[in-house]
Amino acid sequence: MSAVTKDLLRQVERVAIAPLRRIEAARPKGYVHTNYAAWKLRKREVETHAAKELAAIGATVIWSGNSASIALMGITARSGRGLLGALQNWRGKAEQSLKKGEPPCSSLTSAR
Repeated sequence: MSAVTKDLLRQVERVAIAPLRRIEAARPKGYVHTNYAAWKLRKREVETHAAKELAAIGATVIWSGNSASIALMGITARSGRGLLGALQNWRGKAEQSLKKGEPPCSSLTSAR
C-alpha cells in the first residue's frame, strides 16, 4: 500500500466509518422506543457531517434513505444499507485493489 492510500483509508475510517458505527451501536432496541425519533435525527446529523468530511477529502457521496454511493480514489461503491454500508463496501474494494497492486486513480493526485 502506498503511504497516500494508507492515509486516505485512515481518514475515511476516522471521519466517516467510525462515527457511523457508533451511531448504529446506539440504535434503540425493539419496536417501540421513545427515543427512536431522536436517534433517527442524530443519525441524519452524523451522516451529513460524514458526507461533508468525505467531500473535503475528495469523495463524491450520494445518499438518500437507505441507498448510498461513494466514489473516491477511482473506486465506486454502493449499498442499500445506507451510507455506512457503502463506505464499508468502498473500503473493501480499496483494500482489495491495493492487495492486487493496482495503483490508486491518478486523478486523485493530479487534482490536489
